[in-house]
Amino acid sequence: MTKREITRAVQDEVKSGKDRTQIFEAYRAQFPKPAVLAAVIAGTAREEDRTEYRVLNLFLAVLLVLSGVLKVFTLWADVPENPLLATGLSVVGLAISLGFAYAIYTFTGAIYGLIALLAGLNLLNTVLHVQEDPIGTVVSVIFLGSILCLSMVLRRRLFPGLKLFGVKTDGAGHYLLD
Repeated sequence: MTKREITRAVQDEVKSGKDRTQIFEAYRAQFPKPAVLAAVIAGTAREEDRTEYRVLNLFLAVLLVLSGVLKVFTLWADVPENPLLATGLSVVGLAISLGFAYAIYTFTGAIYGLIALLAGLNLLNTVLHVQEDPIGTVVSVIFLGSILCLSMVLRRRLFPGLKLFGVKTDGAGHYLLD
């Protein structure tokens, strides 16, 4: 089996509700790096969790799409004298937002922490520039705060075994997959 086929099989077994530790032990010999296998297992949401958090997850995806669309409007307002630059930046910004939204929509575990990190940095940047546009800052803080909170809550509920980068381990160095 190829690495992709093994990854799909592991994800299917996790989604079906099988014990994650048993899955790890069963596929450990077939996977070249145990840390990658642990990340695949910990980054896969169970089907019942997907069903339970589908609405919140969809709301986060919609917020990310909306952020991309708003970025396009902001770029066109800030760079009206150079339409080629505004168009290029708009396409890139919208593509990134749509990519993040798709990853959220498909419950890709690793992306939730990255979105929380980026939203937190953007929130900090927005707060530091409050004097330029106080009303816009309040709206941005609410918007970015919503993305930050939703991504953190969903990551903790859907993927409790994931850290920002990698999989949590216990004192003995064993992966905490649940």
